[in-house]
Amino acid sequence: MRSTPDARPTKARGANQRDVINYGHFYNYANKVGTIYVSSGGAEGPYKPFVDYPVKGWWIDNLWSQHKLSNEQYLKYAIDIRVGVQTRLRAVEAVMEHQRRADLYKKQIEVFGRLELLKGAFKPEVVARVVPFATQYQADAMRYNFLVFRGASKSGKSTIAKSLGDTELFGWGKPFIQTVQSAPAPDLRKYDPATNGYIVFDNVNDQDFVLNDRQV
Repeated sequence: MRSTPDARPTKARGANQRDVINYGHFYNYANKVGTIYVSSGGAEGPYKPFVDYPVKGWWIDNLWSQHKLSNEQYLKYAIDIRVGVQTRLRAVEAVMEHQRRADLYKKQIEVFGRLELLKGAFKPEVVARVVPFATQYQADAMRYNFLVFRGASKSGKSTIAKSLGDTELFGWGKPFIQTVQSAPAPDLRKYDPATNGYIVFDNVNDQDFVLNDRQV
């Protein structure tokens, strides 16, 4: 796709005129995303940023915030400018970490979508054995029974535990999940009753995890 460059003359005057001209020159010189070739020169000889004029930090900040500079090129220019390098480095690291998390989350959603296609309906006799546990909450009580799924690896224990809140089963909503492994006690710091309808302790390796915290 072809585009027409903005070649309007500058309206700057006086001492500010040179800064505006240099800014315009750097904008065209900068190795922006999609740039094929970069050269600096002309009939009067080379005119290079960082050599013939100083490059100001806000120039590259503007280009980077507009996604016209890659992270790597932005940091290269930041190092050449020298002032404010650490601040710009932290900004790039923060953006890259956010991008990594966003990419991972997108990948997880894609995988979860494919795995959902592999799930079948739970056996009626399995669901029937869970009903007494589910219906106990219909009445007030000082304590309620704990539901424990035991079985071989890949037998569906975690799958059914995490699916109890589905509308097709008991409609409790989204579970709060703690992967226990060898943890000595429940960790409910991120539990939110506004969004979590029930709690799942997954991969419990020792019964003492429950026996030592019966108030849970």
